[in-house]
Amino acid sequence: MLILGFDTSTSFMVAAAGNTEKFAEITVRPQKRHDELLLATLEHLLQCMGKSFDAIEYIAVGVGPGSFTGIRVAMATAMGIMEALHVPAITFNTFELLISHLQEKTGVVAIPARRGYVYISNYVRGKQQGKPEFLEVEKLALRLSEGMYNDKTLMGMGWYQLENPPLNVLNVIPRGYKIIELATEKIKRGEKIDEPSGLTPLYLERPIAEIRSASS
Repeated sequence: MLILGFDTSTSFMVAAAGNTEKFAEITVRPQKRHDELLLATLEHLLQCMGKSFDAIEYIAVGVGPGSFTGIRVAMATAMGIMEALHVPAITFNTFELLISHLQEKTGVVAIPARRGYVYISNYVRGKQQGKPEFLEVEKLALRLSEGMYNDKTLMGMGWYQLENPPLNVLNVIPRGYKIIELATEKIKRGEKIDEPSGLTPLYLERPIAEIRSASS
């Protein structure tokens, strides 16, 4: 099985090609825009595997939350490959990718959003607890001061949006092979999308007008 997976929803471009037994991967923080590098990077990974685009059996694509531009780049790239090669897609979100790096897959993941906000989600043994949130940094600081996360593992760059970040935050650089692992698990569960129109980005952020109205 050959999976081509990628995520461009954060400041990192993460990609991999292969399967759980053999793969090529890359994680970079590019100086150029994701859209200028992604296709060339994917082609390079396939070449490392001795494969071409025609050999792809599944696409695995990160749908956010994170950078709007990065998410659009990933979605457009995935849709283009799906249409050209008639292959199904597997989707995963940024929280899933980050929490998968923890052995117990348990913790609270915070991802930077627009200025003054974070995306946050709580996981227990790989299962998301409730819905992810688009949260004001002030509210996150209040929760922290009230001890809401005292017994939790904290991870993600969103915690550094706080004026006084916790000292026990785990900094994880996302790895491409984790995309392959996530996709393989979802393929076994039959969680695939056959049509490009079925790809849906995970946008948690409220419109600016709504935020302004709530704060006025």
